[in-house]
Amino acid sequence: MRNSSKAVIIRDDKLLTIKLHENDKTYYILPGGGQKPGENLHQTLERECMEEVGAKITIGEL
Repeated sequence: MRNSSKAVIIRDDKLLTIKLHENDKTYYILPGGGQKPGENLHQTLERECMEEVGAKITIGEL
């Protein structure tokens, strides 16, 4: 089991998702991913958003 973090990114009243095609199905996921050793969850989310959508993010309160 591994911790992960996901981002809810909203701009102009639109939610950012990643569109995936797998096994003849299409589905959408939120940007984010698994925590690496030594990272806190904020660092994980910042890294994953940069890798997946090329976005530097500001993390707000939960």
